[in-house]
Amino acid sequence: MISARVALLTNTVPPYRESLFEAIGTRVRELRVFVSFPSDAGLGSESHEGFGVTVQKSISLPSSRIHPTGFTDPSKLVLPYDTGWQLRRYHPDVVISGECGLRSLQSAVYCLLRSRCPLAARGESQFFVCL
Repeated sequence: MISARVALLTNTVPPYRESLFEAIGTRVRELRVFVSFPSDAGLGSESHEGFGVTVQKSISLPSSRIHPTGFTDPSKLVLPYDTGWQLRRYHPDVVISGECGLRSLQSAVYCLLRSRCPLAARGESQFFVCL
């Protein structure tokens, strides 16, 4: 077991990822998953086997993308705005961010201010690790 508190930031916890997060949670001292909105499974601030979940405060804006074949795909742009505050409160040893966006930017600022907290962020097709 790795003696580290790990913060994993992502949009939601889909059912097919729960077992992955549980496996990570059994290998670290503590895992907390921060989500922008709860999943359909009704995840809130509850604990699961191996990890806990915290729903962040966020703003949801309507958005749409035009597919190359011509149809419009409606979606939501979710902007979590309390990531830095949540990380200060949780005080993780490692931060993992699931995409390069506002959440990752706030995480990078937190990790820069806390010099011994590495950040791993996933880009389009690769992971970036900032020490």
